[in-house]
Order: sequence, then structure tokens, then C-alpha cells
Amino acid sequence: MASVGDAVLPDPLRDSAELGRDIEQVQAEMERGIQLAGLKNDPVLPLIRVLSSSLSLQWRLHDQAMRYFRDASARLDQQLAETLARNEQVRETQRIATIESLARELAKLAAKNNRAWNRTGGTLKTALTFSAVAVALALMIALASYGVGWKMGHALTNARLCNVGAS
Repeated sequence: MASVGDAVLPDPLRDSAELGRDIEQVQAEMERGIQLAGLKNDPVLPLIRVLSSSLSLQWRLHDQAMRYFRDASARLDQQLAETLARNEQVRETQRIATIESLARELAKLAAKNNRAWNRTGGTLKTALTFSAVAVALALMIALASYGVGWKMGHALTNARLCNVGAS
């Protein structure tokens, strides 16, 4: 039996088979009752036989309806599976088309970004070159100033030493 949540759904095909067995059992009981009661020429006998026959016909109608239901359900299940498969193929095709479209847009943006980088790259290279030259000049000036200061300090120290020794 199939279950949905806590509810248990009946199986109509199995229930139909049980119903057929129950009807056969009731018909057998009716026949035994007719035999035990000795209803050979009783006016009620044809009605009982019609009732028994009616139960058989109703069960056959029910059984045919259940077979039709089972066949229709199987066809609908097959159609649903085919429709879902087609829809999945359509969605996959749409995903691929979207990805291809995004890839083209990404390529365009990358090319645009590359062109912009190349334009600013020349300016950046020029700025870095001038900065390197400026740093080199500043270092040379600092070294020259340090050298001059060192010489001056050394000369001044020698002069003081000479003055101290002469006095």
C-alpha cells in the first residue's frame, strides 16, 4: 500500500480482488441457504438467483472499471514521464543557451577590460618610470649630501684636533 504522510491509501486493485472473493463467498452462502431451505418451487427463488447474478455482474463491472483505471493510470504515468523528460531536455537546452550567452558577454567584457588596462597600462608604466628616476635622483642627492657632510664633519674634527694639539 502507498502511504502519504501518516494516511494509508487503499489499493483499489487489491480491494477489487478481495471484493470478488467476498461476492463468490456470498453467492455460495446463498446457494447453500437455498439448498438448506429447500426452495425448489418457491416464488422467491428467482429473485434470489437474480440478486446473486446481479452481484456477479456488478463485480464484473467494478473489475472492468478497475482495469480501465489501471490502464489509464499507466498511460498517464508514461505520458507524465515523457513530458518531464522533454521538459528536462528543454531546460538543459535553455541552460546551455544561457551559458553560451553569458560566455559571449564575459568575453566582450574581458576584451573591453583588457583594452582599458592597455590604455592605462602605458600611463602606469610612464608614471612608474618617472617615479624610479625621481627615487634614483633623490638617493643620489642624499648620498652626495651625506658624503659632503661626512667630509665636512671629518675635516672639522681634524681641525679641532690640530688646534687642541697646537695649544
